[in-house]
Amino acid sequence: AMWVADAEAESLMHATGNAKLAKLRTGSRIDFFQGSNGLLPLKSDFFDLIVVDPPWGQRHSSHAYVKHHLYAWAREWARLLRPGGVALVVTICSKHFEGQVMAFLQKEGRLILEESVPF
Repeated sequence: AMWVADAEAESLMHATGNAKLAKLRTGSRIDFFQGSNGLLPLKSDFFDLIVVDPPWGQRHSSHAYVKHHLYAWAREWARLLRPGGVALVVTICSKHFEGQVMAFLQKEGRLILEESVPF
């Protein structure tokens, strides 16, 4: 199964439409819920894979807001990952994420940066 969360109902509506097409192709179950990165209503060690794409002020909030909250969000993603799980983070601020977020998460033993791929 796949779980999809977004803070905005409109974004979930679009994702639901896209998922209907994807489900026809894959047969996978996709569950949607509205929630914030700050504290998702799921138990710890829930996912094998998390894919996130913080908005960076392109549509929601501001670049400074996202930068300020990214560490807390990443801690939440780490909480939700099963041991050995993978977090794929799409970001335009890789230096900030690697230096200011991942560095602290690695020191805490929460996540390990195995690879960084610019695209």
